[in-house]
Amino acid sequence: MPDLAACMAESCTELFVFMSRLSRGTNILPHCGPTWKRVRIHLVVEAGSAAASRDDGRGGAALRIGGQELEWAKNGDVVVFDDSFEHEVV
Repeated sequence: MPDLAACMAESCTELFVFMSRLSRGTNILPHCGPTWKRVRIHLVVEAGSAAASRDDGRGGAALRIGGQELEWAKNGDVVVFDDSFEHEVV
């Protein structure tokens, strides 16, 4: 991550990297970040198979941001959004 290395070298204070793995069927309840100054970037590293469907019969996980639902369909998919909007994993 060259940009991360450059930021660290310049002693930036506004960078935070967190990685998590969601298991099949995981839901994250609706929530909002504390400020509009935070941008979230969600990257699909390993998409679930079509067989790993949700209770509603659709494919893998989806991210709802405000009133829009986005499917996490394939490896490499990226979603960037303002953390202050209500969002959840369904």
